[in-house]
Amino acid sequence: MSGDQIKSLVDLANKRLNSSEDFEEFQSFVSEVLDLDTIYALIDEKIDHEDGPKVLEYVLVGLSVKPDAQKVVEKVYEYVLNAINTTEIPEKLKVRLIGRLSLELNKLSTEQLIKFINMCKKDIENANENCMQSWKELIPQILKIVSEVKLLSTEGVEMSGAEYKEMIITDICRNKMQTNITVALALMFGRTPLTDKEHELVIKTLCSNVGQMKPQEIPPLVQQILHFCSSGDFLNLFCTLQKYFDEKSLVEDESNAFEIEVTEKKDLLEAKSTVLFLLEDFAKVHSSFVSDITKYIKNSIGAPNMVFGPFMLSFLLTMSCCGPYETIVIGLIKKLVVQSLSEDENIKRSFWLKINYTDIYNVYVQFQVFIKSEISSYEKVFKGLVNLGLSLLGSTSSVFKKNVEITNKIHQLGLFIIVSLVQKRSFITGSVLRKLTDYITSNPTSSQYLECLHKLCKNQKVAVIENNTELLRLFKDIPVGMTDKVTCAVMPVLKISTYLRDNVIMILRKELLSKDYKLRHCAVLGFIEILCSVRVNNFNALSQKTNSQDSWPGLFTQVILDRDSVDIHSTVDPEDSSDNNKTICLEILDILKICFFQKSEIKQTLYRGLAKVTSPNNELCVCINSLLLDHLSIWCNRRVADNKQSLKFDKSIVLGKDNKHIVNEPLEELILLAQHVVIKNMSFEDTEGYNNTDQLKKLLDELVNFYCECNTDEIKVNDSDSLLDIISNVADYSDIIKQIVCVYQAFIVYIVNSWSNPNQDKECYEKLQKLFSKYNHIVEAVLASDKTNKKKDKGNKKNKTEVTGTSKFTEPAIQLDFDVLYKFLSLLVEDVDWNSESTVSPLKHNVRLWEFVLKLVQTYLIEIKISLTRDVKPLNLYENLCKLNK
Repeated sequence: MSGDQIKSLVDLANKRLNSSEDFEEFQSFVSEVLDLDTIYALIDEKIDHEDGPKVLEYVLVGLSVKPDAQKVVEKVYEYVLNAINTTEIPEKLKVRLIGRLSLELNKLSTEQLIKFINMCKKDIENANENCMQSWKELIPQILKIVSEVKLLSTEGVEMSGAEYKEMIITDICRNKMQTNITVALALMFGRTPLTDKEHELVIKTLCSNVGQMKPQEIPPLVQQILHFCSSGDFLNLFCTLQKYFDEKSLVEDESNAFEIEVTEKKDLLEAKSTVLFLLEDFAKVHSSFVSDITKYIKNSIGAPNMVFGPFMLSFLLTMSCCGPYETIVIGLIKKLVVQSLSEDENIKRSFWLKINYTDIYNVYVQFQVFIKSEISSYEKVFKGLVNLGLSLLGSTSSVFKKNVEITNKIHQLGLFIIVSLVQKRSFITGSVLRKLTDYITSNPTSSQYLECLHKLCKNQKVAVIENNTELLRLFKDIPVGMTDKVTCAVMPVLKISTYLRDNVIMILRKELLSKDYKLRHCAVLGFIEILCSVRVNNFNALSQKTNSQDSWPGLFTQVILDRDSVDIHSTVDPEDSSDNNKTICLEILDILKICFFQKSEIKQTLYRGLAKVTSPNNELCVCINSLLLDHLSIWCNRRVADNKQSLKFDKSIVLGKDNKHIVNEPLEELILLAQHVVIKNMSFEDTEGYNNTDQLKKLLDELVNFYCECNTDEIKVNDSDSLLDIISNVADYSDIIKQIVCVYQAFIVYIVNSWSNPNQDKECYEKLQKLFSKYNHIVEAVLASDKTNKKKDKGNKKNKTEVTGTSKFTEPAIQLDFDVLYKFLSLLVEDVDWNSESTVSPLKHNVRLWEFVLKLVQTYLIEIKISLTRDVKPLNLYENLCKLNK
């Protein structure tokens, strides 16, 4: 057909509806010009041109007005379809041509439609990609038309149109499906009206083909399947995806990094993240999808290893970021975790299970691998992990009705997740610290949050320091009584951040001056934790400086705590700077001097804390020595006549306004600390350090000498009475008597602790015998007096209205460090090199001394038990208990 004829065809076609004459002219032209050969030639010429679809449209319009042209139309239709499938045509042009053919489908005969279906089915079987555009557009429309035919015949068999449609769909699904056309098939089926039976078959067929597909082919397929998924198909699709990605992840984990190309790993990650996005987007508008998954998980809780894989975890964490599903999804994950931990416990307890149950799901290992994988960096998955970690930290045994051991493991898993995520992406440190701060302030009894904070401070020092405002907010908002615990938790960053440390010291110093006893008590404990954390080498020079001035100038008189003017990243690590550590210790010790003028309970905490500080850090004893010497001298009376010292029991406990005794000074704790410092300082090699403690040792020796020889009437308890006067009135003076008894115990400990070589045998043995004899005499006198008072009280009970003032006296026992206690036991049990057997033999056979020592051991064990109930584990606990058991 020439160009003029094509132009005439277009012009006449456009004018055909103007008048009957124009229509007749167009019809006449078509009858004369549009024969099959002409049309074929025209199609061959124009099929790959831009105006090809327009020319095809006019040809079909012309044939529509040509009488008896049905056969011609069918042949033209088939010819065009073959030309599209065999000619190299741009995809856009193909879509336009096929779209024009689709408008003529209802004009074709049933036989012709069946013929086209067979053509398309053959192209599908051959996986011909050139024909893909044709069959994915035409088959849905043809099957829709054919399904409405009541009766048709194909290959000699009569059937209804609906049956024929089902047969075609079944044939397509049963044939081996090539992966290169799977997405197109999903699109085709999505446009085809399907019965429930056909729908189920199609979904199963598409899902069965997923395993052979490449990762980058999965997202388009999932997107197409989701378009026509129904409620019953969600689980099938999800389980297929779960199996596919979990197997890929397993191969990736087991293979060597060099065996897997970077592009393959990248493709897998992109495919997985895209699929998660598609599923999340789909779930937002299809609640039944999430409902099906949650039901599946609930039914499979008993077998967490079967469902709780990487893909399932990724999906659940992604969905936990959606508001409506957050609580449900996090709850499901926690139930799976609890079930996994419970199974692990059961396997450990059963030898039979260990042998037969080899498929053990280790939840810790699974989370460790998952966090290290690239998919955990996906935004929604990462956010879900953070929420999950914090939620696991907040789990309680009452929620899951599990034992405390399982609950602790859940807390440890949450702690591991949070610390690992902060290590992987430090930018979340601020938000994590903010949430931990809120949890700590609102749940002061939950120690797991403090433990998590401590791990973060220990493992991510720089990231935490960059967000130090949250730590300072925590110190300001924490409930009363938690300052010391928080200080201990953040200690790793306090060591290296001058700004934080100065602010914390300032906060503790302010609390130390508070009217609230709990605040002051926790402030002392906080300072003790800071002192325990620093290490110094030589304190002699600075201790001399301390001795030469009454009030050492604090850091806060020299430093302006301006946030913007302080470098939060210390250029020199203070933990390794001896001078800086000395400065910190002197500053804190100077601050703690105020405790000497506070309540007895504060002093007791201070004395025990200083003993704890000096145990691993002997150098601090040199500085503490001068503080103790001055303070202990205040509580001593010098007896000039016999050059001895006595303690001011009449001042240490006084009678208050309500006629109740008030303890001003815990003398027994003061003596214990003093002897501890003296013994530590005696181990120094340098004479200068030893000379600094000589005066304190001399003072203790003078006290020991006095109480070895004194009588009860020489121990003054007030202006007019001595111990002898009050010993018969235990009920009214029990506090004073107990303090005197405990002081004797402290002196006994000092003698044993200072016994270091056989040259001291005679001196130490005699002092120990005298002290214990005096101690035992006082205790027996008190017990005898108490027994007499009880008999008198029993006789007075004839008058029922009479109120008795007697009370049962219990022999007190001081708290000792393990080393001192072990040395005392060794004295009685073992042959040691620091004394001679002949000297200590009488001591080993002293039954009363044995009772005394065993009572000290009992007190030590009780304190350990109390500490463990507070989640505080003493240092070297197991080793110490083993030594005691021996």
